Amino acid sequence: LTLFKVPAGNCMDGTPAAYYYRPSPSGSSALWLFSLQGGGACFDEKTCTSRSKSKLGSSKNYKSTMGPTKDWMSADPKVNPDFHDANTVYVPYCSSDTHRGQQNSTSPETWGFYFSGHRNLVEIVKDIKLKHAATFAGMKQALLTGGSAGGVGVIYNADWLGSVLPPAATLKAAPVGGWFFPGNFPDQIEAHRSWCTPSLYPDFVAGTATNCTVQGLGVDALWDSFYGECADVLKDKSYQCSTVHVMYHHVHTPMYVMEYMYDKNQIEVQGLMPAADAKTPDGKRYQEYFGAGMRNSTLSLKPGDGIFLASCLGHTEGLSVGGTTPIQGKFSGEVLGDWFFNRPTSDLILRDTCDASHGNLPCNQECHTGPSPSPGPAPSSKCAQALEKDCPDAQFPTPSKCGQCAKQHRADLLLHGCTLNSVTSACEARKKVWKTNPE
Repeated sequence: LTLFKVPAGNCMDGTPAAYYYRPSPSGSSALWLFSLQGGGACFDEKTCTSRSKSKLGSSKNYKSTMGPTKDWMSADPKVNPDFHDANTVYVPYCSSDTHRGQQNSTSPETWGFYFSGHRNLVEIVKDIKLKHAATFAGMKQALLTGGSAGGVGVIYNADWLGSVLPPAATLKAAPVGGWFFPGNFPDQIEAHRSWCTPSLYPDFVAGTATNCTVQGLGVDALWDSFYGECADVLKDKSYQCSTVHVMYHHVHTPMYVMEYMYDKNQIEVQGLMPAADAKTPDGKRYQEYFGAGMRNSTLSLKPGDGIFLASCLGHTEGLSVGGTTPIQGKFSGEVLGDWFFNRPTSDLILRDTCDASHGNLPCNQECHTGPSPSPGPAPSSKCAQALEKDCPDAQFPTPSKCGQCAKQHRADLLLHGCTLNSVTSACEARKKVWKTNPE
């Protein structure tokens, strides 16, 4: 894929927004694939400042080309049988706002940063129309997808994107690990906030329901989020659109959701449950609480939409094209293709149901959500150099931050001889340094 920079858009630090583009390998496909990169978000000055100095906040170090991948962007029909011949657009994530910000100017209130993920996408599509006009005009089918923060961006941008595609084009959306956040939690319902995100783990343990209204208002003020129809309907309560539990029901684009019932990022990173607490009584209660919320939140789908909801403690690994986590012998990438191309199937709604007989805790015995806890071999010198280049120790000092960064650079690390175990081992080694000198 070839890099195109778009000066009309802004990364956090003011460098141009960008996208990578590869025309259909056959030169004759009317299928397009738009992919939004994930990578967390930021809400405070310290975290945002750190991100602005990395590829998650600046395009200054973007490479001119992007190598082959082993997922939905692969041009190999054996790896990617349904979408290998698509005209492919990959949008790197440099706005830290889950691709939904409209903050196209800086101020002391934004600490001097731009948060313009949605506006960037607007300018990127304009650029594509200009530079690839004939191919764009011939579009017949399009898929908008992305994982984690990219998955969130899929949900928030789908209807808008559909409105600017050629009239003959049909758009569908496929968020992966993007259901941030579920709702209908018992403690929030009791507090008359059924729309609210799950309570934070410390509050949950203390028996207090976290009031997410303040965070919703704060995020709105910082990012100036794009909510489309949801904002028009909820008006002065549009801050409730900040959670997918509410936003989903105002999105009309057909959608296939791929999600883990016990989203590890939401439980541990966003919910603040220490990973070490996963096997404790409080940790188990919190996972049970979260899983019930996810099941409730995703129960009512729009007609024609589909879902793959596996009972795993994980985030995005093992899902979508090339995914290896099964439900009833089916894989999410296979069902995604069936759903997208309207192939006859009875498996568009796949949910694990083993939870009730397993203490309402993760119960899928074939979850492929990441590395095993056993240490892996030390990385080769080329791999170690690539990891330090892509995920500098100074910017990603903890195992979790290192691991999240490594996922975003998976293709590059694989090209340099890295393996899942060797990268895990290298990231775990940062734990000792971090514990000595924590942030």
